[in-house]
Amino acid sequence: MNKLHDQVPPSPTLNQYLRELVQMAQSYPPKSPKRRQILGKLLCEIQNSGLLCHPACPAQYHGCYKEIYATALQNIFLYICQHIELYNPNVGEVLNWVNFLLSRRFPDAIAEVVQSAKYMDFKSVKIVSIEDLSRGGIEMINPQELLTPSLTEQIREVLEEDPEGEFEGRFMCSNPLANFKVIALKRLAGISWEELSAEYHSKVAALSNFYQRSLTHFVPKIKKYLSE
Repeated sequence: MNKLHDQVPPSPTLNQYLRELVQMAQSYPPKSPKRRQILGKLLCEIQNSGLLCHPACPAQYHGCYKEIYATALQNIFLYICQHIELYNPNVGEVLNWVNFLLSRRFPDAIAEVVQSAKYMDFKSVKIVSIEDLSRGGIEMINPQELLTPSLTEQIREVLEEDPEGEFEGRFMCSNPLANFKVIALKRLAGISWEELSAEYHSKVAALSNFYQRSLTHFVPKIKKYLSE
C-alpha cells in the first residue's frame, strides 16, 4: 500500500503553485480568515493531486484501513494548518513534505483508531453521535451526574469554548467552513443533515463520515473536559 495513486511525479507547475499557496498562507496572521481560505485551497489541491502516499499498516488492521488513512490525513492537514511556517522550500517540495509527515505519523493514526474502536464498532457500523453524548451515552458520564446545567448544555459549552481550538481546527478539506465545532453545535441544535448538506454544499454521506471520525477522535477529550 505504500505507493502513490499515480506513478507520475508532480509537474513543475503544480509544485510551484503549491509553494505559492504556502507562501501566501504564511504571509497572513494565524487564524485570520484569509489564511484559512488559502490553507483550505492548499489542502484541496494536495488531496486532489492523486500523489499522496498510502503507508502500509499491520495486516490485522486492513479492515479499517480507510478509517485509519482518513484519520491520518485529517491529523496531518490539521498539523499543516497549525504549523505552515515550518515548511522550508529549501528542503523539498510541498508534496514531499506532506508525504513525509503522512508516513512518519501514520502509526499514530493506527493507534488512535484502534484506541477509539471501543467507541465505534467498525464491523457493525455502530454510529456514535453528539446526541449520544448529550444523553450520557458511550460511558460518557454517570447517571448521578446528570444535574443542572444539563449534560447537553455542558457539552455545548465545551464545544463553544473550544479551549485548545481543536474542534474548530478540524475541518473538511472540501470546505474549511465545515469544521467539527460548528457541525456538532448545529446537530445539538437540531439541524438536520439535509440542511447542513445544503448549507455547506457537501453530500450528507461526506458530512456524516467527517463528523463520525471527528467525534470518535474527540470523545476522550470531551469526556475529560466534562470531568474537570
